[in-house]
Amino acid sequence: MPKTTPTASIVVNQPSPKYGDFIDANVVASVIGTGVRFTFSQNGNIVGVSSTIFHNALAYTSEKCGLYSPIWTGGAADGLAEVIVSARKGYRTIASLAFEVTA
Repeated sequence: MPKTTPTASIVVNQPSPKYGDFIDANVVASVIGTGVRFTFSQNGNIVGVSSTIFHNALAYTSEKCGLYSPIWTGGAADGLAEVIVSARKGYRTIASLAFEVTA
């Protein structure tokens, strides 16, 4: 039986996120055991990364993620939401969505 490649879609629920807000995302995946990772950067430097909880469901809403960190103390940032699955060597992204966070 051929192995299928997992797929997913992700939508960030807050249409215009701002620094200091909280966001989450809706995920629909073809396999269970996926999670969401949020990464934020300013001028190409990573200023925040969220942790994730893996879900045993094909559709779910991610945990809330705060748009701030000890090194992200203000201002706009580029955001990336990724649906990840466990892989042999860490994690693999199966869907992603770039978005902007305003100041």
